[in-house]
Amino acid sequence: MTATVKQGTPWSPSEIAQLKSMLGQQCDRKGIAAQLGRTEEAVAAKLYKLHGRRTAQGSGKRQQRRRKSASFFLS
Repeated sequence: MTATVKQGTPWSPSEIAQLKSMLGQQCDRKGIAAQLGRTEEAVAAKLYKLHGRRTAQGSGKRQQRRRKSASFFLS
């Protein structure tokens, strides 16, 4: 599998500006990652560094697993 991911390369100011622009357009992490050639995790980490919270939505599978495991412990 060939990857076009910019693994380990610093974010350029233009990439950060594009990230903020796409975030304002309500794009999800997967779409932002594909457009910028980054992983969803890299996008989430950059958003966390910029805003101190996760602002773009991912697929939600991790949250679904957490809710499911939490309900197991609560029952």
